Amino acid sequence: MASDARASSHGKTEPLKTTMEVLGGTMEEMAAHAKTLKANHDATFSEPMKRYSNVYKHVEFHARQRELKLQEFEKQQGRLDKLERKQSTTSYPSQNSSLAGMQAKLELTHRSLSSSRADYDRIHQRMMQELPQVLDGRVSYFEHCLQAAIEARVLYYRDCVQSLSWCVEQLTGTSGVAEDHELQTTSDKLLDEIRALSIVGGSAGNVT
Repeated sequence: MASDARASSHGKTEPLKTTMEVLGGTMEEMAAHAKTLKANHDATFSEPMKRYSNVYKHVEFHARQRELKLQEFEKQQGRLDKLERKQSTTSYPSQNSSLAGMQAKLELTHRSLSSSRADYDRIHQRMMQELPQVLDGRVSYFEHCLQAAIEARVLYYRDCVQSLSWCVEQLTGTSGVAEDHELQTTSDKLLDEIRALSIVGGSAGNVT
């Protein structure tokens, strides 16, 4: 709207010309503030949440692996039980080749069963050790992300207030808001805290 007004014949003459220039500049600043807010939100909230969601993909992968190992263990256990029942109900002459073959099958199945059990126990124990750490870490991780998102929005509104106050001052000749050095100090402190957050990672330099 401001650009259309500035382009019109009325917008090229005073006093509308100055008014439209002030309004146009303010709108451009507001758009820049919104762009900065999005960048800050992405760096301090959206991207960290995406990285955290990858943790659950690994959890699901290992859970599937554990289930497969359990199924393999149960399969080998069932095979061993079947062979042992067959051995107990079958009479074999001494030194019979069938007896030797049965014993070889039993030994092989025992080894497969032990291997499957070891694989299952390894994955299960690791999950039991690491899952509590993942769950316990959720609160602090989300807390930092939420804090950063709130602080980024505080900075956005501070910048918007400053831009609009300047606009009011230019158009009316009076200050839009009373000076508040404490607000400025607090906002700068929040900005420093956002830059220092570990979740920001390599994007910290872009949070301004």
